[in-house]
Amino acid sequence: MACAITALAVALYLMLDLVWDGDETEDLLVSLGIPVLFGGVALSFAVKAWRLFQIREWAAAKPEMAGEMHAIAGNSGRMHGVQTEQKAVRKLRLPPGWRKESNVPIPTGDVDLLLIAPDNTAYVVEIKSWGGLKRKWRLGGTVLVKTNGHEPDADPVEQVLQEMRAVSATRRFTSVIPVVWVPNGRHWRFRYEGVLIINGGTGRLKRAIGAGWW
Repeated sequence: MACAITALAVALYLMLDLVWDGDETEDLLVSLGIPVLFGGVALSFAVKAWRLFQIREWAAAKPEMAGEMHAIAGNSGRMHGVQTEQKAVRKLRLPPGWRKESNVPIPTGDVDLLLIAPDNTAYVVEIKSWGGLKRKWRLGGTVLVKTNGHEPDADPVEQVLQEMRAVSATRRFTSVIPVVWVPNGRHWRFRYEGVLIINGGTGRLKRAIGAGWW
């Protein structure tokens, strides 16, 4: 966005320079155009520096994925997902006897959040930054879609089921329950193909898994 502002300022300067002639007008254009131009460049560098700082924090939490830093820095959608995940994990407070582990490594990547109940039941949680998930009726059955009606690019149900199988193969729990959690979603939950879908904040997640009421 900052680069677009800079480009717009340069284009405006050139356009006005072609339309108007005269020394006074040229002085005015210079006095207005140069601050805008340099301000746009400074803003562009500031935005990029802040984005790299956030990515370095995330890479420190996920060292096995640090090589993706630059690719993520250029992807605003991925950045939003990372920020949503970090914020949700930070805000989640569990009652005594519960444990939480974030960014748990598995052969195909990592599990966003692993919650372990006092009875040794594990909840494998995949966090999504969308506005919510819902079931949509279609001919022949139902499909899982975002609240805007569009299907996700990648199937979150299959993703979390793969993570559940990976965790079950490497660690011993009484049972392992797959969860897709959408912290920014509206407050409802349902099951879809064996996966618990939870829309809503930390309170909604805790109530759904029996870890408290708020």
